[in-house]
Formats: sequence, structure tokens, C-alpha cells
Amino acid sequence: GIVVFSQTGNTAKTISKYRPKVPIFAFVPTEAICDSLTVDFGVTPTIFPYIEAGEVSIVDLKKATKILKDKKLLKQGGRVIVIHGDQWGRGTGSTTVRIV
Repeated sequence: GIVVFSQTGNTAKTISKYRPKVPIFAFVPTEAICDSLTVDFGVTPTIFPYIEAGEVSIVDLKKATKILKDKKLLKQGGRVIVIHGDQWGRGTGSTTVRIV
């Protein structure tokens, strides 16, 4: 799957336009953004509030993967591509890709 940390949801929407064969798991800060993503192809949005602006840390990635495992959307040992900006909560755009 593809995990996206997004301030506005635009990154998830952009990826959705290409209709990938894997699910897109969007972690966004508000219910309004979460609701707006429900109509985009292959996107499963989840509210993931942040406390303060900063780097997306390995702790954030572990929390997100735990949420997906708890919802049975991600299997143990499954791999995901993670896309996020350098500064979570600043809305500066997605600039980082990690394979986890």
C-alpha cells in the first residue's frame, strides 16, 4: 500500500488520479479533509492529528502502521511506501518517500 501523511489531502488526491493497484492510506489532521477524500479512488482516509509542526518521525510511522494493522488493512510483514513532507503540519508539500 501507499501511506500518505497530508496536511490538505492533495497528495492523496494526486496519487489517486493514477489509480494504483494498491490501496492509498491517507493520514490527515481533520475530519473535513478525511471526509473529502472518501470519494477519491482507492483512498482510505484516517484522522491523524499532530501536536506541533516537525519532522514526520519513525514514531508517527509506527503509530500509522499500528492503526492499519488494528483495522486489518495491513498484514504483518507487509510493506508500504510512505510519502510525506519534510515538516508535518506546515503544509509545505510532499517531499519525502520511504519504503517501510
